[in-house]
Amino acid sequence: MKLVLPIPADWESLEVAAGILYEAPGQAFGLLVTPLGGAHAEPETWIQQAFRYRAEQSDGELRDLQLSQHVTTKGWGVVLLDGGLGTQARFAAYIGFLDYSATVVAMCRNPAKHPAWRDQALAIVLQATPDFTDDRVVCLAHQLGGPTPTAEKRLRKPMTGWRRSFSGGELLITGEGGANVGTIRVVSRVTPVQSVNQIFADMLQSEAPELVVELPIVDVSDEGEHIAFARATTPDLQHMIGVVFGDDHYTWIESLVYDASHYERFSTAVRELTYSTTLGLGAGRWRRFYYEPPAGWVGVARPRGAMWISPACPGHHQLMRVFDARPPADHESVHGARVFETLPVEFYRLPPKGPVSYWTADELECTVSVYTAYLPNRAEPLRVLDGIIKTEDYVYPIRMECDQAKFEESAQVFEQVVASFRPVPGRRKVDVDVSTAVEFWVG
Repeated sequence: MKLVLPIPADWESLEVAAGILYEAPGQAFGLLVTPLGGAHAEPETWIQQAFRYRAEQSDGELRDLQLSQHVTTKGWGVVLLDGGLGTQARFAAYIGFLDYSATVVAMCRNPAKHPAWRDQALAIVLQATPDFTDDRVVCLAHQLGGPTPTAEKRLRKPMTGWRRSFSGGELLITGEGGANVGTIRVVSRVTPVQSVNQIFADMLQSEAPELVVELPIVDVSDEGEHIAFARATTPDLQHMIGVVFGDDHYTWIESLVYDASHYERFSTAVRELTYSTTLGLGAGRWRRFYYEPPAGWVGVARPRGAMWISPACPGHHQLMRVFDARPPADHESVHGARVFETLPVEFYRLPPKGPVSYWTADELECTVSVYTAYLPNRAEPLRVLDGIIKTEDYVYPIRMECDQAKFEESAQVFEQVVASFRPVPGRRKVDVDVSTAVEFWVG
């Protein structure tokens, strides 16, 4: 997540504690660009603090301050503070992007020598755009690449004849012939969570001779967590990886086998370990669920959910918020008091319309109420489609916010997202045909 500015290629840059400092050729002027972060409650107060960046006491008081409002070329709002500090001319620009913001401080040591500096600096600032992407996985559709199948009954296969040891907290498993034949390594709580495509990228892109790659299979573990595994094989080496995804970490299960006569035995073991690994996170916890986000919208990970920003922003307000699934008792007990989910009071001054029903691909009902609010400094009302999908085990809240002009389009997008919904997977029914833990490992 960062602020993007069209900085000329011949400018110098330096990372400093407050952000990145750019300097024009000949030291005509410089720009301090702060990271993109949360919005400030009082921008006018904040930019006065930012204006004094690297100010010395000998520079004296701020002078000739002038506050003005601007708009970027994309339509984002800018609060600008012009003025002087000692012999310097400066401005501080606070740029708001929904509930995020960044600040740019422009500084010229000799404004008399460079009279056009302000126009040049401001022209750069007014082309600022936000890049909301980051390294975090925002939704299961991006993480898994597609929905997981229904967790049907499975016969658990016995893992007899294996030996286990530990190395630095990692579990190492060997079979007949020991490590010279092959090893399985199990690593718990790997962070950060990556997508299936990222995890298996090196394996899938390898150009080893005679390589046979089996693409990742995405499924559900016996415990009800999302899993994936893939295999790459040559005549001399078989490499297999299985992963079990938690909420903010995953378990890594990897085998390297050097004897072709043992390939299938190790593959079976990795698959069995992947299906049967227990993370112990709890079946009734708040969890992300599968849906396909609107094409071309940018996702931002939020507390207990995700926010999706339409390409129409900022010209139009059009956002979707998908909150984590939670057990019905949790939803009902805190329904009116959830800090991150409750609509502002303006949306309750008019009675909502509805409810109406949308339907998932599995014929689950999404009950939708439509709220309207008239907010200060807005020419048209804001509309909200507030949807709830309920199953026996979970409640799934989905919300769309939009300008009146985008309401029909937003309703269609909302319906498409609901249609792609998949519920949180449950525990798999498993038949176990091993009798004891000892037999499991040393039979």
